[in-house]
Amino acid sequence: MIQTGIAGAYVPAGVPVGSVVLADTEIYGDLGVLTVGGWQPMESVGIPVVPAVDGRPARFNYFPLDATLVARASMIGGSFITRTGPFLTLSVITGIRTFGDELHKRFGALCESMEGAAAAHVCALHDVPFLEVRGISNLVEDRDRSKWRINQAAEAAQAVALKLAENLL
Repeated sequence: MIQTGIAGAYVPAGVPVGSVVLADTEIYGDLGVLTVGGWQPMESVGIPVVPAVDGRPARFNYFPLDATLVARASMIGGSFITRTGPFLTLSVITGIRTFGDELHKRFGALCESMEGAAAAHVCALHDVPFLEVRGISNLVEDRDRSKWRINQAAEAAQAVALKLAENLL
């Protein structure tokens, strides 16, 4: 499965608006427990979102994508793909620069989406190979929609996704 769409890039990641990024890991960024010591991932609760079955490891917040498939996709995408790295899924759009910077520091993610981890989760449950391609429409900063470049980002992501679909199958 190739999921494509747009995303906001974390400012410290240094990914420019209009570029295309490829996930090597998808992360649920707000699934866990909030403690007096701060947010803790599902591992600290001990409840996997994908149980270990038939040699498949349990998954909590992190869904590493198949490294060989990601490497092939990166080669096919070539110069059209600016970076490869972790993506973060949240149930809320981050519209405050300081919080986005904190999320980047916590997870090392390039960008955030609202459904990438869910798609990676379903693919992990059914052993379906998964790739995720995002065009960067905006930076995660104090919300200013006048700076967003949704059409440019969507068109760039679509071009890469089509190239991958044509060359990976």
